[in-house]
Amino acid sequence: MGAVAPTATDQLHEGLRAFLVAQYGASVKLSGLRRLTGGTSHETWAFDLSTSPHAKESIRPLILRRDFSDDRLDLDLATEFVLLQRLYAAGVPVAEPVFCEHRNSPISTPFIISERLPGTDIRKRMAQNKDGARALGLSLTAIQAGIHCLDWRKVLGDVLSPPATNAAVSEVSRWSRIATECAREPQTLLFAAIDWLGAHAPDDSPSTLVHGDFKANNLVFDPTGRVAVIDWELSHISDPLEDLAFTMLWTSQYDLVGGMLSEEDYIAAYEHASGSRVDRERLFFWRLFAQVKVAAIFLKGLRTESVEASIRPSLVMLGRAMPWIEQRIAELLRNALNERNAA
Repeated sequence: MGAVAPTATDQLHEGLRAFLVAQYGASVKLSGLRRLTGGTSHETWAFDLSTSPHAKESIRPLILRRDFSDDRLDLDLATEFVLLQRLYAAGVPVAEPVFCEHRNSPISTPFIISERLPGTDIRKRMAQNKDGARALGLSLTAIQAGIHCLDWRKVLGDVLSPPATNAAVSEVSRWSRIATECAREPQTLLFAAIDWLGAHAPDDSPSTLVHGDFKANNLVFDPTGRVAVIDWELSHISDPLEDLAFTMLWTSQYDLVGGMLSEEDYIAAYEHASGSRVDRERLFFWRLFAQVKVAAIFLKGLRTESVEASIRPSLVMLGRAMPWIEQRIAELLRNALNERNAA
């Protein structure tokens, strides 16, 4: 009987162990390697690392995230790793970044290794227990405001660059192009939203670090009450209201907006935490933009030549979300038309 061929997980285990041996020495032990759910452009794996054969306390829970697509919408891993290092050093609540390999990867793909927090994402926590939901919502909103108040020029000025033009014009141009290129059929409402955004971009707005995907399942809550913000690959320099608008996309009973705080309470909490007033007209612009952006992300995820990827459950769910996005676009455009007629 021939030898059993190694599985993809076995190969990943061996390649990852080889990398860690090079960092810590031959006594390294790697256990519990398992893939976590989620991700359409990358994989996330959990594992435990021991650097000593005798001391149980040396076991460290870690996360491996690796790209499996070169067709990126987000930061490259090397840039994201430096970003996380700077944020961690500045006291921003992020998981500690540990290693990054993007050139000579022993597992065939670029990857980041970071601290694994012993908790669960906020949506799961809310599903299990809604006690203290409002207080938690206020705390999370304060974290978001703190990110926007960071002196990004001092901390990240050599890592992230502001847009060469107006942030609104730049972001609309980028995501509209992606949505248009990836649409498999005419998307009348989506294209109408793109046209409206092109004609109504704010002339000027503040420039801050924005997370780009600040929502409950990117916020990890551990048993001690510590919250960490994960998944920074969409972060960039832009109008802070862009971040608020993307947060306001997600409104289930387990989300920050809709579950912990109402829309008005969320905006009021942000104004209190940031010390700045939220311009409602500018927020409306970014809320419509958020629909275009998420549509572009979904359409990009659906456009693939890989048969294996085409049946990935997460991609199937992306396709089912498009009617919901179109409905929200219609509602927002109708509101804009009604306000113009009432003026």
